[in-house]
Amino acid sequence: MVHEILHAALRHCTRRGDRDPLRWNVAADISINGMIREVPDLELPFQPIEDRLLKDLEVESIYERLGDSDGKNLPEKWHDLADDAEGEGSLECPSSEEGQKAYWRVALSRARML
Repeated sequence: MVHEILHAALRHCTRRGDRDPLRWNVAADISINGMIREVPDLELPFQPIEDRLLKDLEVESIYERLGDSDGKNLPEKWHDLADDAEGEGSLECPSSEEGQKAYWRVALSRARML
């Protein structure tokens, strides 16, 4: 849950702009997971996306350093962030305030289930 809350708190959804959704989410995850690793009592689930050389940079800088224009050359294990068939994994960020509220409600609900 901390991971998803940090996405919202750091406004990753609205800061993405026209950037590639997969590459942006990977950059944001590297940033957030680096922060979480610094907290002794918190653990990251599964196999988190991490890069110790990039973790202390702003998400925009991480995005640029990933250097791939469309996310296709990112490591295969990071591609599970792409949209799934039912849209539950959608990386699209709504622009309206109401859309944002709904987006984060679903994201936090999914995080609780995990």
